[in-house]
Amino acid sequence: MHDIASEYVIQKYSKLGYRIIELGVDLRDREVQIENDVPDYIAETDKDLFCFDIKSKTSIGYFGWVNKRAVKHYRKLAECCDVQIYIIFVEINKMKKEVTGRIGYCSI
Repeated sequence: MHDIASEYVIQKYSKLGYRIIELGVDLRDREVQIENDVPDYIAETDKDLFCFDIKSKTSIGYFGWVNKRAVKHYRKLAECCDVQIYIIFVEINKMKKEVTGRIGYCSI
């Protein structure tokens, strides 16, 4: 589901003229403890720069639920690098494996 949500969000930002740079390393298939979480991507234009992490959810009722450890590390990164970091929530229809169109976000 994360890949579907990521593709959707990247496509939207690309259409708005943002260059998207992948930041994080995909560790979903590995049994590891992450020392310092980083957001999934950097989005930049000549005038704007921010980081974002994508969370796919099966219901908007789950929007806002983020791992406490990740938020702690994102806040540290935001302060250290003086950059805005956003969590983007994307609702995915699990059966159809597609984005429903309902999206939300919050700033770290």
